Amino acid sequence: MSITARVYPKINLFLEIVRRRADGYHEIATVMQTVGNVYDELAVEPADTFSLTVRGAETRGAKTLSVETHRADLPTDDRNLVLRAARALRLAVRGANVIGGARFTLTKNIPTGAGLGGGSADAAAALQLCAQLWRLDIAPAEMSAVAATVGSDVPFFLTAATAPVALATGRGEIITPIAADCSSPTADCPPPTAYCNPLPCNLILPPWSSATGAAYRALSAADFDRHPITDFLPIWATGDAAKILAASFNVFARSFFQREKRAARLAAFLAAAGFPAQLSGSGAAMWMPQIGAAARAELQRRLNAAPELRGTRIV
Repeated sequence: MSITARVYPKINLFLEIVRRRADGYHEIATVMQTVGNVYDELAVEPADTFSLTVRGAETRGAKTLSVETHRADLPTDDRNLVLRAARALRLAVRGANVIGGARFTLTKNIPTGAGLGGGSADAAAALQLCAQLWRLDIAPAEMSAVAATVGSDVPFFLTAATAPVALATGRGEIITPIAADCSSPTADCPPPTAYCNPLPCNLILPPWSSATGAAYRALSAADFDRHPITDFLPIWATGDAAKILAASFNVFARSFFQREKRAARLAAFLAAAGFPAQLSGSGAAMWMPQIGAAARAELQRRLNAAPELRGTRIV
């Protein structure tokens, strides 16, 4: 028996760091949403042990290129979040008579080092697939607790299929879905009748990556808590794409564009072309409100003609 899931990434419509915590983590406030422009596929089948094969990327130990994609040096051992998630779940339910392991095959299309949460999305899918494979009856709260031990973004992806827009707080693991009838996801909100639909977007995928650790190290306390998320949420509720982009904020953008001159020139190129974009996560991908097919084709043509920006894709 083999089970397959399609895995979608996220973008950060708003991302602020509130403070650095005593445990070394950062307290954040971010609005995340899923995007369907690009996706991974993760398949799992029963096995005696745990293993992972990655296609579509250059991997450590096996080089298998099946699709045109961003090249990434992806580990296929326990450094990969897919295997870490599966092992964490088996450990959490060790009394549930789980037998054996799982053999995963990951077709990788979401760029790594892009701020799109691809690894976390793959990990969430691994948790859900293993729960099906092992026929587990596990409560959502318990699954979310397991997810939080794997990575801060993983809990968001567990619920993203039904609640694709959410406020994430704490170190990112406290998820509050944003309701379509409420501008602020707080206890004062009535029970939602529906969750917000994601903002239609295009992704800007450059041929370079960004390291999350370096992005955090480039920040100082002076960067923190300057943009209250409570100012953004009512604008998000308007559904006006131009206003949402104008009100969007990413705490990493200033230092990222200072460090990465190519990225700064790409952002300036897009703005000069009339299509300003915002950084997602700690970079290097950006997002902008969705544009028409003809405009996208023309913008792609112009990017291809710029030697320094060649290889950047709009999806």
